[in-house]
Amino acid sequence: MQEQLLQRIYERAVAANGCWDVFSWRGGEHLFAEFKGHGHDRIPDSQRRWLQAALECGLPLTSFLIVEWSVRGAPRMSAGLQTGVNCDLTGKTR
Repeated sequence: MQEQLLQRIYERAVAANGCWDVFSWRGGEHLFAEFKGHGHDRIPDSQRRWLQAALECGLPLTSFLIVEWSVRGAPRMSAGLQTGVNCDLTGKTR
């Protein structure tokens, strides 16, 4: 069933590139997740086409999640080791 859904989206999007980072499902629910770095990462046109194709296939917008992440206050590299990285993970949507 999931393979058929992905194939239908692929055919509408006219390309495999643009598929989001993670595709998961449980029962009849589907989730596409995309991870973007805060301040410098953007959704390319290929992923916009993939989103549009999925919506045309009947998936609701709530099946899509953009996770914006950043690393703040990370210590500098020392002797080839990095420790104590402080990650700030947020679930903001654009």
